[in-house]
Amino acid sequence: MQTAIDSVLLVDDDPDDAFLMERALKELGYPVRFYFIDDSDAVPAALVLHRPGLIFTDINMPRRTGLECLRDWRAGGVLSATPVVIYSASEGDSLVQEAYGLGAALYFRKPATFTGLVESLRTILAYDWSDPAAVRTRHDAGGHFEPFGLVE
Repeated sequence: MQTAIDSVLLVDDDPDDAFLMERALKELGYPVRFYFIDDSDAVPAALVLHRPGLIFTDINMPRRTGLECLRDWRAGGVLSATPVVIYSASEGDSLVQEAYGLGAALYFRKPATFTGLVESLRTILAYDWSDPAAVRTRHDAGGHFEPFGLVE
């Protein structure tokens, strides 16, 4: 049974990215609540308070990278059931492989246009998030993971 995402948490140090994501979600017209935090240390409290269905986190943040955060959240049991999408402009293959190796459900390249963001979120929210492992499998090319990104 497909699980609809009713809330999204974005962990990012850039309020402009948060503004664009919130606007893109509204553009889709889906009833998705949007939460934004710019401090990765606030994620455990945000999980309890907001119970997001999906977490997007940037890689390039001050103090700790999104990959370090993902590793720490997984190791600490903070994210036992909440799927995490790495959301970054960084495209290096080693980063993509590391993200999936740390348990990311998806590596999402930040699109170059607002329309690209809207259409990418439409696709991502249409995935069956009741089984994050199946979402990961969509991007597994024989043991080598590919980032998600629509052709713009």
